Amino acid sequence: MFERAISTALEHPDRMKYWDQCALNYVIRGDYLELDPAWNVGPFVYYPPHCHDVVYDKETVARCIYDPKAIHYGGTWRPWKGPGRHWREAEFYRYLYRTAWRNDVYCAPWMGRGNTLWTKTRQRVKKMIRGTNA
Repeated sequence: MFERAISTALEHPDRMKYWDQCALNYVIRGDYLELDPAWNVGPFVYYPPHCHDVVYDKETVARCIYDPKAIHYGGTWRPWKGPGRHWREAEFYRYLYRTAWRNDVYCAPWMGRGNTLWTKTRQRVKKMIRGTNA
């Protein structure tokens, strides 16, 4: 599936607004099972006035806020974009520090930005996909 997604992205770069998501969606083409929204709790839950396309009822949103299974830090409300951007950023950093990536993730406040393994890898992949020399 990975190889098919990469080749799709390379063959149709004009259709890849969100490279990874668009390529995978094209390859999967509806062959998936939907997860409970608590497994992808994003900004639509935390900042509803800013998200006009919320498709969940108030009870589902309340349940996701109270008991998220996975938090999707998206949009401009990512903890690594600056302090105070997300009401669960302390939880993000507490778990990040407990992982093997604590010193390789560009967003960790204890690391410098732009010179970590994650940032360099991301930049190389973007260049490769866009057809420039990495």
